[in-house]
Amino acid sequence: MAIKDLASESEPCVLIGDFNYPVFKKSLGRLTEEIGFEVSRPKGCTYKRGVVRGNFDLMLTRNLEIKTITTIKTQHSDHDLVYAEIEY
Repeated sequence: MAIKDLASESEPCVLIGDFNYPVFKKSLGRLTEEIGFEVSRPKGCTYKRGVVRGNFDLMLTRNLEIKTITTIKTQHSDHDLVYAEIEY
């Protein structure tokens, strides 16, 4: 299923991941408005590799309330894990 296919849906939905946010910021913003998703992201860097650092990992939600969103350090990826508490 493509993200645009979710536009016709009204059920709660969560998409979390590396959206390469700085690169696709403009198109991601337009897309989320089109399909009714809210963009949330944790504070601070979610990606650190060498001198490159950034907050590239986002959470897109629809019909849900984000209570908290944060990161969890891991040695198994070059991205920190995104952790959220969500209410329906």
